[in-house]
Amino acid sequence: MLYYDKDKLLEIGTKNEQAEIDCLRKLIHIPTCYYKKHDLKPIITQLTKEFKKRGYKVQTFSTAGAPVVVADLDLGMKKTLLFYNHYDVQPEEPLSEWKAGWEGPGSKTVIGKEAMAKVDFRLVPNQKAEKIQKLLRRHLDKHGFSDVEMKLFEGYGSSRTAIDHPFIQLLANLAKDFSGQEPILIPSHQGSGPAYLFGTHTPWAMCDIFDPETNIHAPNESMRLKDFRHMTAFIAAVAIELGRN
Repeated sequence: MLYYDKDKLLEIGTKNEQAEIDCLRKLIHIPTCYYKKHDLKPIITQLTKEFKKRGYKVQTFSTAGAPVVVADLDLGMKKTLLFYNHYDVQPEEPLSEWKAGWEGPGSKTVIGKEAMAKVDFRLVPNQKAEKIQKLLRRHLDKHGFSDVEMKLFEGYGSSRTAIDHPFIQLLANLAKDFSGQEPILIPSHQGSGPAYLFGTHTPWAMCDIFDPETNIHAPNESMRLKDFRHMTAFIAAVAIELGRN
């Protein structure tokens, strides 16, 4: 049984939609690519301002990379609902990381003696980055590419919540109620994030609306307004249902 009122949540979301879009517009106009060495202080300041405006207690923690911003809204509930998101963005189309052939001025009909590429491996549970590195080295050597040099820049663990977990089923039921269609449940996602830090302590999931024109991580990444409206209400519904159950 679901307790939330979808129409009421959509009404509230529609009422506040323009204010939230204006907020989002401010955020996305701030350069936030950590790997391009953008100053992240302006985005952290703006995020802190927006969270405090909504009643959150905000803390910023320094790390070896980008600082972590934690916004906490304590309503005295027994359960904690955690949302994770990036405020620093991905570099757009890193085509410069692929190098082969002549790259100097003019043209030359020569075959370059060197080529370079950065490659991502998306791990599944029980895989370790160091083990995958060793397997790749073994694979290259076996097939005659022992001259290829390798370097592991960074890596971290993986995590996955069982698809029949009550939390996942709650999300599925809410998605079906919102859309009127059977949701698609994908056991593993190719995205990256710090889920491995929480996976042994709490269930987690990623929820999305299918849109072939989203162009995730591209310079022209987008979201349809109706999806923005429905996902805002969906998140509120998740909080209500977790508080009830």
